Amino acid sequence: MYKVYINHTELRLTEKKNADANQRFYFHEDFDWISLYHQLKNTDRYICCEVIHDNVTDLFSSFSKAFTPIEAAGGVVKNNKGELLMIHRLGKWDLPKGKIEMGESPINAAVREVEEECGIENLTVKDTMPFKTYHTYELDENRILKLTYWFTMKTSSYSKMKPQTEEGIDKVVWVADAEDLRKKLKNTYQNIRDVVISLGFK
Repeated sequence: MYKVYINHTELRLTEKKNADANQRFYFHEDFDWISLYHQLKNTDRYICCEVIHDNVTDLFSSFSKAFTPIEAAGGVVKNNKGELLMIHRLGKWDLPKGKIEMGESPINAAVREVEEECGIENLTVKDTMPFKTYHTYELDENRILKLTYWFTMKTSSYSKMKPQTEEGIDKVVWVADAEDLRKKLKNTYQNIRDVVISLGFK
């Protein structure tokens, strides 16, 4: 199964039905991905929508052709106290991430972005098999499908962090308290919430 966020809706490209889907379609040769995209982008009516086909790889390939691909990478960083690194960017709580540069590996991009956006050092990548998320947005009238690779990291550094203000970041914090984390996850993007929860933070 592939999970893609379009605005606030979780679009699942899957081989089987799931009971919690609000809307469901069955893929066929003339399936109109662009119409579905605009339908989901312009409404908050659906929490989860499914498109079903017996070959999920072919399904995702067909979906992807309606978009321009962009790849990014980011880090889910803990310190020695088990605190989670988060940034506040453009009014939302987020995790440090950014676009992969030409010729750069996802893992190197993830480390670079965390260092640049947070002013942090001494990062160690703990898991080299990244967690992946997909979401869509529009840029210069182009439909973008963004794949982000997320790597778990650790740091022993307690030096003063510095937000990369030119990237719209105004805060870099360590989140230690579970209640504080829950509050921050109420003001974040759904794919970020998925990353945090899937990688063991609640």
